[in-house]
Amino acid sequence: MTNKFRLLATCLLLPQRPAWSLVCFLLLTHVGRGDSPVVSVRDIKDLEPALKQLTERGGEIYLAAGVHVVTKPIKIRSNITLRGAGFATKLVAGPDLNDNVIVNATGKHGNENIRILDLSIDGNRHQQWCGDPALYEQSKGNGLFFEKVDSLSIAGVKIENCNGSGVFLGSQCTAVNIDKSIFRKNRLYGIEIEGSGSSDIVISCSTIKGNMIGGLVARGPQFRNGPVGLRMIGCNIEDHRNDTGVKCAGLQDTILVGNRIDKAIEAGVEVRHMKRFVFSGNIITRVDDGQAGYGNGAAMSITGTPFDTDYANKHVLLGNNIFAECMGGPYFEASSNEFGSNIGRGYVVIGNISADHVRVGLAAHQTKGVVVVGNMILDVGGRPSAPGAEIAGIVLTDRTEGYTVMGNVIYDLREERRFPSDHGIRISATKNTLIGGNLIGMMKQEPCWLNPATARDVLLFQNLINCKPSEERFYGDK
Repeated sequence: MTNKFRLLATCLLLPQRPAWSLVCFLLLTHVGRGDSPVVSVRDIKDLEPALKQLTERGGEIYLAAGVHVVTKPIKIRSNITLRGAGFATKLVAGPDLNDNVIVNATGKHGNENIRILDLSIDGNRHQQWCGDPALYEQSKGNGLFFEKVDSLSIAGVKIENCNGSGVFLGSQCTAVNIDKSIFRKNRLYGIEIEGSGSSDIVISCSTIKGNMIGGLVARGPQFRNGPVGLRMIGCNIEDHRNDTGVKCAGLQDTILVGNRIDKAIEAGVEVRHMKRFVFSGNIITRVDDGQAGYGNGAAMSITGTPFDTDYANKHVLLGNNIFAECMGGPYFEASSNEFGSNIGRGYVVIGNISADHVRVGLAAHQTKGVVVVGNMILDVGGRPSAPGAEIAGIVLTDRTEGYTVMGNVIYDLREERRFPSDHGIRISATKNTLIGGNLIGMMKQEPCWLNPATARDVLLFQNLINCKPSEERFYGDK
């Protein structure tokens, strides 16, 4: 309640005398001048004059329902709210705009307290510049473009058909809230977050669908020093057939909870160079690129690169997720540098369901210090894989180290097992690893296969294989 309405309520309780009425009138007039004004605009040509008439204190612009053709970017200053009448207020990029529809009027020190509410944007990309998206400037062709903004709210907005991304957040964007919005059919991403110095970005209850490259991308320069404190909660990300649903690189303190990711090519979620990453309560389905590698078409891919051992994936928690009907389940890889160092470490994988994949339930290369406990890996082998490609529940290979694999259920429960798994657990080129207390059953070949020539200090103990206790086996120097 504003000061004006508080005072009005007080005046109504006072004695009904002429003197009191005059006092109340004067006070209400004075206080009303101090409130942030609301300016109604019916035509887009009146929007810029309306923005100019607002003082530095700001205010709200209400843009009426209708189709409004934008011929140059709309610049929003600090303390401004631009509100429409829901999706009935539609901003359409004019032919050959070749620029962003809405931007912040960045000053020397940026902006603060900007809100974009209850409207829709059509980027009209088929009448914009049509070159290679990889050569197109990131700062052009987006529905919303913001950088150096503290306290930004985007809610009840639909953005589609942009030549760039639906929303582009550049460097130094802090306290950002994107809620109950739709981003679809844009040429690059639904939401793109680039640059360094950004923090506390929350994306919630939104739909990101059918964008040409991917759903959400968030990254820092050269995969490091990206946003801190990104949270994505309760979103639906689907139908990204050229790349990934969600891609994050170089972020810290990131939480993705309660999202649904469906239909992607390379991976449902791809992360690299992350520190302190929590992924919990999500569902990833139908990711498949048709290739045979363990990391191809993975529900989730956690990878590194060989040139940066100081900024690797560290401290990752995957808990209580469902991965289903993909080429493979979660995939961990940290590409070796020139000295052969393993650089991905400190993962906990607990309480997940990984089921109905084509090739593998969980696979790991070149990572160390990983706990895989209490997961269910079911019915792997949904269709013929590539010739010579084994189908397995869990695969540890290529210099994995320090794994604890315990208390997992790896089973094929299908009545018709046309393409059963070859192995429950497949181990090679692995060292310092415990495999114990797992339930493994209904495999076509050996339920727990290990290459004794490449395994070093690996202990298998108290696994229940095809309803029978397994013998304890140790591979390495006694």
